[in-house]
Order: sequence, then C-alpha cells, then structure tokens
Amino acid sequence: MTLPSKELEERKDLLCDQLGLVKDALSFFRVPEKYKDDLIQEIFIVAYKNIDKINDISKLNSWLYKISYRKMLSFMQKQRALNEREVLYSPEEWEREEFRESEAILVWDIIDGYFDDSDIYELVEKLKYPAPQIIRLRFVDGFMLKEISEMLGLKYNTVKTIEYRAFKQLKQMIENEGKESEDDIEA
Repeated sequence: MTLPSKELEERKDLLCDQLGLVKDALSFFRVPEKYKDDLIQEIFIVAYKNIDKINDISKLNSWLYKISYRKMLSFMQKQRALNEREVLYSPEEWEREEFRESEAILVWDIIDGYFDDSDIYELVEKLKYPAPQIIRLRFVDGFMLKEISEMLGLKYNTVKTIEYRAFKQLKQMIENEGKESEDDIEA
C-alpha cells in the first residue's frame, strides 16, 4: 500500500512517540538491560521500514507489540546460542591452554624438518573436514583454539578434540609414509 508522503510522515511521528511502549514491553519480557538498546533499535528499524504496510493505524500499538515480541524471541535465541558456545576460563586453565598450544607448535616444527610444505599440505587435506580448516587456521594463520572455535561456531572442546584426532591421524599417516619409503628403498 502506497501512502501519501504527509500521511507516511505522520505515521512515522506516531511510531517515534511509541518508544515508551516498546521499552515497557521489553521490561515485561524481562530482557536484560545490556540488550535493551540493541533490541529497541532493531524493533524500530523493522517498524520504520514497514510502517506503510499497517492498514489500520489505530492498531499501531498491538502491531508494535507483536514486532517487539518476535524480535525479542529471535534476539534472545541468538544470545542463548552464543552463551552456550562460550567457554569460560580460569587463569590456570588459560595458562595450561597456552602451554598446550606451544607444545602443538613444537610438533609442527618437528614435522617441518622432515617434510616439505606440499607433502604436509597433502597429508592435511586427506583429513576429514573440519580438521584441515582448523589446522590451517591454527598453524598457517596463527589463531588460538578459542578464536577458531568462535570463527567456526563450534564449541571449544569440539575444536580441541578434532585437532587432537587430526594429530593422531597425521602421526599415523607419517608413519605409513615412512614405511612406504623404507619399502621403496629395500626394493
């Protein structure tokens, strides 16, 4: 529905006057204070873009309430998903993590001494997804496991387990490569 510009402006002004209604609705839904401003902004963006689609302006309040409710549900589901993925560290765990990471880098330094980059690349690419991506992010791009878990949207422990299993598989592949080269020398 296309509205005359004057009526559209009047509706937009009415919408702006309803800020208190939206704030009250979010308080009623018990949205945490730290998310309220972002949520209000999202609600008003949607309402502002679609104000011309409301047929009966007297139902503006219920329309805004519905938008607020739907946006609040969507926003809180996203926040819950992010919080479930978040891993909280104690200072001791953080130090142990840095030690494990330095240990893993040492393993790669040793591997580098025996294989050239193309051999290592081929071995890594034979691994099951997402292991090659995790290894590239870790050792080529220099990211820590916590950062990789955030980038890939995986839990920290999942990334750590995938990396550990990838190391075991690479070790097995390297041992097999060594056996094959010994067999070639003997033949």
